[in-house]
Amino acid sequence: MSRTTGKWFCVINPAANRGNGTRCVPEVRRFLSERNIPHEILVTTQSSEAMPYVVERAADHDVIIAAGGDGTVHEVVNGLMQAYAQSGGQPPKAALGVLPIGSGNDFAKMLHMPKELRPALEAIATGSRRLIDIGRISVDGDHARYFDNNVGIGFDAYVNYESIQIKSLRGVLIYLAAVFKSLFKYQHPMAEIRINGETINNKILMMTTGNGSCSGGGFYITPHAKIDDGWLDVCIVDSRSKLKMLLDLPTVMQGKHDGAPGVRMYRTKNVRIASSELLPIHADGEVVSMDAHTVELEVMPTAIHAIFAH
Repeated sequence: MSRTTGKWFCVINPAANRGNGTRCVPEVRRFLSERNIPHEILVTTQSSEAMPYVVERAADHDVIIAAGGDGTVHEVVNGLMQAYAQSGGQPPKAALGVLPIGSGNDFAKMLHMPKELRPALEAIATGSRRLIDIGRISVDGDHARYFDNNVGIGFDAYVNYESIQIKSLRGVLIYLAAVFKSLFKYQHPMAEIRINGETINNKILMMTTGNGSCSGGGFYITPHAKIDDGWLDVCIVDSRSKLKMLLDLPTVMQGKHDGAPGVRMYRTKNVRIASSELLPIHADGEVVSMDAHTVELEVMPTAIHAIFAH
């Protein structure tokens, strides 16, 4: 068992999971004080607020914690990756730690983090540091951002957009409700996809690219993806009827759609999708664009350290 020592910087999203973040602040302070861990705590008040603080502290802190949901992790990772770029492609000293207090917490599953706060803090304090891969997104020729878990283009991005509008549910129920709502609104685009030397021209339902295996609070669209294997897993689903989409839903949630008709699975270093129609995109549950035409994704192997629970 290893023990993470040195300075911690904690980014806490107070709005995570309907205000759960606010209730966690005293417990986080208590734990760090009990362990005599030098620390700073930033309770954010708006989106992207933490990013410059993360960039500044990436070189002289041992741990930077994202306490929130997948959006908070996404923000901290983008700060760490800015530090990575500024250092000429060297992984920052600070390791990513995740306290899963949001509604989905998909990336925390990749780190085997306990769901309860105190055990998760203990897991970060005693866990192991490992290098992980990060993905990079370019939209219409411009670098947009980095992603730690997955990028959805098409239907799952539209579902993600609809899920943000739903305030009365939690966890996977949010996404299931958004799926049913999106069935009747989303238009399937004609797209050209270039991957591993192959060009696909087809009307698609969606293209999901996973660094991690789970997204949407419990959908295993790229079930074989690993965050430290140097590859991106890509799932391309051809256009299909609303009834077929509903019938396929349980299979997709369980990650058992590999090999199904109209489903293509790839492992790649990079992929490009283009369409004359509007492509909605999300990264780690954050809306990137609702009207893109060209998207390029690539893996950046061993880019940052993360703490895995034992």
